[in-house]
Order: sequence, then C-alpha cells, then structure tokens
Amino acid sequence: MVEKKSKKATKPTKKPAKKATKTKKAKKDDKLIYGDSKYVKELKPSDFKVIDLKRKLVPLDGKPTIMIYYAHWCPHCHSQEMTQLWESLAEALHKKTNIQTAAFNADYNSKHNEIAEANGIQGFPTIQYSDNRDNSPIEYMGARDPKSILTFLHQVMSSNKKKISNNEL
Repeated sequence: MVEKKSKKATKPTKKPAKKATKTKKAKKDDKLIYGDSKYVKELKPSDFKVIDLKRKLVPLDGKPTIMIYYAHWCPHCHSQEMTQLWESLAEALHKKTNIQTAAFNADYNSKHNEIAEANGIQGFPTIQYSDNRDNSPIEYMGARDPKSILTFLHQVMSSNKKKISNNEL
C-alpha cells in the first residue's frame, strides 16, 4: 500500500485591498489675504495677549510688529496696490530690521471681531504698530506708501531708542 501524502488545503490569505490614497491639499482659505505670504505673518486670535486693563491686545511673541487689520470683503484691503505695498514692505523689513509684518482678518468671525474692537479698529484697512510697551498698539494714520510708513516706524522706534533709517530699506 502506497501512502498518499495528503496536501493540506490552505486557504489563500487575503490581503486587504489598498485604498486609494488621495493627497490632501490644504484648502486655501479665501478669507485670508496673506495666508501664502513668505514675509507677512497671518495672525490668529491665539497669537494675541492682553497687555493692559483696557484689554488692548498685541501679538504674543512681543516682537515689534507692523500689522494690517483687514476684512476679506473689503475691496481696498485686497486690492493689488495694497497687497503689493504690504508684501514689499514686509520683505524689506524682514531683511533689514527686527520688525515683523503681520496681517489679521478682523472680520473673519466673532473672536476676530473681539480682538479688532479691543484695539479700536473701526474701518478697514487699519495699520497699527505694536510691541510690549504700555502705549501699544499705535495706529498709523498717514499715506499708504512705503516712505510714509517707514517714516512712521522710524518715529515710533526712535522713541524706543531703536532706530531704522529709510536708507536701510
């Protein structure tokens, strides 16, 4: 008698089917004008801290900051002229000074509105300078051109014994 070797029936192992992986692109938020900027820091409510009893708020990091408060629906805020001005100013300040350039959508939602109201924002766009001093933030009321804004920064910084010159930029 010849013994037959019995083959054990093996069940084929099923490999889980690979799910098609989709690369998720970060959805661009149309309400953030400077979200993709290399030199302009787009701030969120969590980036602010209260600096005095009047509940004025400044950026948390305490760095000297020139900031534009804007509304996503405001045609002046996202005009090509304004965004180019802010981008070029940001690049120049980044390369030559310790002043950071920031943007904040003051009308994004209720939390954003609260911060804008605390800092006295009543119209758009509004430009302010802030640091850790008690008189901060300081609203800029001049012309919307680089030379005028740099003159404003020079005056503010010189009162704090930090000077930048228009020639540096």
